Amino acid sequence: MMDYLLESAQPATTQADHPNLPATGVATPLATGRALPGTRRATITLSDGRVLAGPVRTTADQPIRIFDTHRQEFIDVPFDRVASLRAEVVWERLEREWHFVESGSDIREYTGHTYPARLLEYTLNTASGKSYRGGVSAPLYLEESTGKSTLYILDKRQKSGDLDSTLEDLVYVKQVDFVVDEP
Repeated sequence: MMDYLLESAQPATTQADHPNLPATGVATPLATGRALPGTRRATITLSDGRVLAGPVRTTADQPIRIFDTHRQEFIDVPFDRVASLRAEVVWERLEREWHFVESGSDIREYTGHTYPARLLEYTLNTASGKSYRGGVSAPLYLEESTGKSTLYILDKRQKSGDLDSTLEDLVYVKQVDFVVDEP
């Protein structure tokens, strides 16, 4: 269920925010010829080696929240002040799938299938030179030249719903470098 919600999530935008847009559908910057508020130029590097560049946005008016492991507190960094994000793998492994023998039973059995799982830790650098390290959970939308938005999730814990897939099949955002405007 959570996978469905994350995959179908759209950034917050209203007709009042964009009067030039049709009342149905979500417009993208390249489809309208104008960038949506909060869109920034960035380069996204994925774990499979792909490098993607273009306008990137997150949920409207929401900061990137990181749980700083050194300070043991949540830090909210405004999206426009993030200079870069880098993911580091803490651990990754193939987990065995299991299910309960019967409904209401506490006895479980393994199905013989596995799925990849991974724990990531992020380093977030700000435009002012501050650095935070810890867990992040945030959506990033990359605007493509076709007018379509592609969703990439920054998440501390990853797992694949595809049985018997490999760790390489579970692609994650390895690095995001934003173009930081001069003050």
